[in-house]
Amino acid sequence: MKKPDSFAPLSGRRARGFSLVELMVAVAVSVFLLAGLFSILQSTHKTSDNERVLAQLQDDERIAMTLFTNVIESAGYYSNALNGGSVLTALPAVGVFANDGQVVYGVTNADGNDSITLRYQADATDAAVLTCQGTTPLDGNPHRSTFSLDSVTGNLQCSIDGAAPVTLISGVQSMTVRYGVGSGLTLPNSAGSVDSYLSAADVDAVPLRWTNVYTVRISLTFKNPMVTGTGALQAGQDKAPPITFSRIISIKSRTGVNVANYI
Repeated sequence: MKKPDSFAPLSGRRARGFSLVELMVAVAVSVFLLAGLFSILQSTHKTSDNERVLAQLQDDERIAMTLFTNVIESAGYYSNALNGGSVLTALPAVGVFANDGQVVYGVTNADGNDSITLRYQADATDAAVLTCQGTTPLDGNPHRSTFSLDSVTGNLQCSIDGAAPVTLISGVQSMTVRYGVGSGLTLPNSAGSVDSYLSAADVDAVPLRWTNVYTVRISLTFKNPMVTGTGALQAGQDKAPPITFSRIISIKSRTGVNVANYI
């Protein structure tokens, strides 16, 4: 009896593989799945980037407004014992501060952005008074802090007593300052209420009006780093519109009843 030939050569069998149509279908399905995966990864990456840059934007806004608040609220502070208890003698008229006791001055620059200068005086007992750079001037002399914007670099800057400015944050497109002014034109330290917000030029147009600035409204417009579209970024395309942050800050020495002493 003849045994079955279980070891017949492969060449004697009929081999069957994938057809061209089957290969094309498999490739098409693979490409479709890979495209979907790539789209998900791209969307996740964009979302992550937007969250990161938004967090940085919020940090920059918080830093800027904190520095503005610290300095503006302290404007007009003086050490009573050293200067006889009078802001008029502690902060006499000098330079752009045309009036005795004037604590704020501003100007609109050629590029349309505003700058603001605040002054104060503190001695060794007044460590809570800060400059726009976070330092404490404790020598008993008047000092001034100036906030300005470099429109070329987008850097918000701070200068102390006219020295070279130091960058605080970046990515700022514009800076606008408006001054809350009371109607009465009296000597400084007269408590009053704000009835209008004026530009620096409008305040400067009336004598003694700088001594009746009670609040300051700061508006900073930031470049929005968030991406809105899916295309490649070219020449600013797919960028979200700018974001403006504003805050009204009181000059503590100008609001309410005047403080005679800190004890």
